[in-house]
Amino acid sequence: MAERPCILLVVDVPNITTAFQGMGFNIPNWKALKEWVDERAYMMQCDYAAIAFLNFPLPHQDEQIRRRERQIKQLTEAGFYLVVRQKVRENDDIDEEMLVAIREYIARYDVKEVIILSHDMNNFRGMINTLKMARIACSIVAFPEKLGHIGHSRGKSRHYVIPIPKIPGFAISE
Repeated sequence: MAERPCILLVVDVPNITTAFQGMGFNIPNWKALKEWVDERAYMMQCDYAAIAFLNFPLPHQDEQIRRRERQIKQLTEAGFYLVVRQKVRENDDIDEEMLVAIREYIARYDVKEVIILSHDMNNFRGMINTLKMARIACSIVAFPEKLGHIGHSRGKSRHYVIPIPKIPGFAISE
C-alpha cells in the first residue's frame, strides 16, 4: 500500500523569534501554527511532519539559555519534533541542518509541500529551486516586508509567501 502524501513544515526558531521581536509581536504561538498546518494537511488529504530547529546558546549566555529552554518547552507542548544543536561559536546557524532534513525527507516520503519558516532565505534559494524541479510546492511563512525580493510571490514562481499575520493566532501583538 502506498504512503499518503505529506507536508513538511520546518521552522528556524531563533530566526523567526528574532523577526517577531523586530515586528513588535510577542513570542510566536506555536500551538496556533501547528493547528494551521494540521488544517492545511487535512484539506490536502495529507499527513505532515512539523520540525523545529534550534541552536542551544553558548554556556555563558544565561538569559538566552533560559529563553531557549522556554521555547523548547512550548514547542514540545505544541507537538513539534525538535532538532537542537549546541552552538560552538556565536555565529553558528541551524540552516544547514534544516536543508539536510528537507533533502532526507523528500528522498524518503511523498512530499507535496515544504513549508519553511525563516527570514534567512538566502540559504534556502538552492532548495527552493530543487523543490521546483521536483514539482514540490514550497511555501515561505514570514513577514514579507522583511524578505526583500524573495518575499513576493510571482504567479508561476517557485514559491509562495504566506504572511505570518495570516495564520490565525500565531502572531499576537503586544
